[in-house]
Amino acid sequence: MMNTYDQLGQLYKAQGNQPQALRAFQQGLEIAQQLKYRVDYFTAQIQEMNPSN
Repeated sequence: MMNTYDQLGQLYKAQGNQPQALRAFQQGLEIAQQLKYRVDYFTAQIQEMNPSN
């Protein structure tokens, strides 16, 4: 599931659909935090989408 959210986020990002990309990365981050795996990656993707945060 986490990889699917990553792929969706990348796809939405490539299409310029920032809100959907951000949501997909946030959902991926939720799973990553539970698994304690790739948390930094998803956090970086979200920060890239929201540079003000």
